[in-house]
Amino acid sequence: MMKLSENSDYLEYMRAYANGNYEAACLALNKCLNNPNAEVYDKAFFLQCLGEISFREKNERQSIEYFQLAETVDSESLLPQYMFAKFLAHKLERYMDAIRKCDDILQAVTKSPHPKVDEDFDSDYYTAKANELKAFCEERLIVTRQESHKMGRA
Repeated sequence: MMKLSENSDYLEYMRAYANGNYEAACLALNKCLNNPNAEVYDKAFFLQCLGEISFREKNERQSIEYFQLAETVDSESLLPQYMFAKFLAHKLERYMDAIRKCDDILQAVTKSPHPKVDEDFDSDYYTAKANELKAFCEERLIVTRQESHKMGRA
């Protein structure tokens, strides 16, 4: 198992991303994805990074596709689902979609609890994080409705 800090393509991605060179960052991430030694969870992470770049380049549709693909690539873990929910909430402000994703996580944890393993968290972690994010989204929806209501009266 190769650490990301030992992966020259990943290090190139980090340099390019830090310098705002998103084209070079995407090329480096695609090399990371095509590396036959890359672990499934690393590939999901690389796809999420591509999603973040797409978001920065104002391509919402493509960013969502990358996060969805990350879920597919690492379907055994709930981490890609949680990261997608976080992205929906904090970046896209799509709170209802994030709440639905959190509900899916909570349902999966209830249906099939799992212990912590080296490359993933346990059910308790996902339950806590999904509930925390869901509460944040519900609060944002209340605030947004209140602001909309105030603007309607102005």
